[in-house]
Amino acid sequence: MSTQDHTPPSGKAVYEARPPLPESAYARRAPVPAPSPVPERRSFGGGLLVILERMAYAFTLVGAAMGGVEFVLIMKHAQSAPQQAGGGAMALCWAIIPYVFARAMTGLRRAGEA
Repeated sequence: MSTQDHTPPSGKAVYEARPPLPESAYARRAPVPAPSPVPERRSFGGGLLVILERMAYAFTLVGAAMGGVEFVLIMKHAQSAPQQAGGGAMALCWAIIPYVFARAMTGLRRAGEA
């Protein structure tokens, strides 16, 4: 067994406790300021971006409703499976495209706040 090996024959590692830091090391640390009770407000675009984001989510709700109506109508009037598949894809687009746009607006607002 070499002097570098700290593993006893039992296979369990032996950990030595570090000595405490000298008192001068504690004195050199800068004091940590107390957190503010009210977080700083950083905004990107002010209220305009929030209003646009809410409008985008409102369009998402309208798009989801329109997609649902279109899906029901397509399934009722389609005469083959390819027509049903195409109509279902178009109905999904009514909801997915506005949702992606709304999430992008949310990402822009959060990126501006960071």
